[in-house]
Amino acid sequence: MISRGIEVVIGTPGRIEDFLTKRTLVLNQCYFVVLDEADKMIDYNLEDSVNAIIGSIPEHLHKDDDESIVKQQEQMMATGEKNFKTFLMFSATMQPLVEKMARMYLKYPSFI
Repeated sequence: MISRGIEVVIGTPGRIEDFLTKRTLVLNQCYFVVLDEADKMIDYNLEDSVNAIIGSIPEHLHKDDDESIVKQQEQMMATGEKNFKTFLMFSATMQPLVEKMARMYLKYPSFI
């Protein structure tokens, strides 16, 4: 049951957004976000839900925009001193809207 605390949440963007809206789920300790099939989420017009979910993660968990500070933050993560949000995004195709979303949320994206 979510109200007792959980370690992992797997769900559709709409359902997760619903839990956030009802305050049944909070992301104040959300350190990993994995967005699989991002192209399908765009196809199904779920971009607003994804934006709402990512927007619910507190700013203090986000890595800095300055690359030298990000390296320090990653060192802190490696030593277990502090955690920051890690965002992974997978997509079979690289539509313009998927690339836009990747550039919006990923600090230094790798396109393979």
